[in-house]
Amino acid sequence: MGTRRYARRQNKMIRGRFLEHPTREVPPIYELDTTDLSKWDDEVKNKAIHIVESHINESACNFEPLTSEIDEIKKGIDGNSHNYCDVCNRIFIGDNVYAIHLKSIRHNKVLKKKKRLEEQKKKMELMEEKKTMELMEEKKPSDV
Repeated sequence: MGTRRYARRQNKMIRGRFLEHPTREVPPIYELDTTDLSKWDDEVKNKAIHIVESHINESACNFEPLTSEIDEIKKGIDGNSHNYCDVCNRIFIGDNVYAIHLKSIRHNKVLKKKKRLEEQKKKMELMEEKKTMELMEEKKPSDV
């Protein structure tokens, strides 16, 4: 059980780090089928030796490397761009980090708080305006 979990985590790490990273240049990665131990020499050992030898000798390899799994959306993400959140008064480096921040609970709480304060400010202004109008109306009859 533990080795299967470890293998899944390793595969996930390799995909995330090498195959799905939009800005990283990585060498070709080859998939080797290690499920059947009786075919270890043919499926793993010989393929690995051939891949390494072709890389060392700079010759063509008979096996196809895994293709990058980067979608077009991730390619457009700039990892070095600077984004400023007016609501939270914070700077974020990278479009991905900024997009995550905009969906965060903290950002939404600050946004709600600022909206609530703005509404309270408007109510206070309306009440003050109403009071001044009442005072002006009270002064008018005495002036006449």
